[in-house]
Amino acid sequence: MSKSQSPKEPKQLQKLFIGGLSSETTDESLRSRFEQWRTLMDCVVMRDPNIKRSRGFGFVTCATVEEVDAP
Repeated sequence: MSKSQSPKEPKQLQKLFIGGLSSETTDESLRSRFEQWRTLMDCVVMRDPNIKRSRGFGFVTCATVEEVDAP
């Protein structure tokens, strides 16, 4: 069994930073875009805690490490 097939893959290796997001981007719209190419476990747009507006970046967590490096 390879390291990437381990049942407990390190979460940080499955996470992609997504920058340059519009202030209009939501968790749902980001998920919709990336689910076309990857199986996602989580998706979050980082928001300013005071005004609840997108900070212009977010993260998607893929199901496997291989999907992180997929084209």
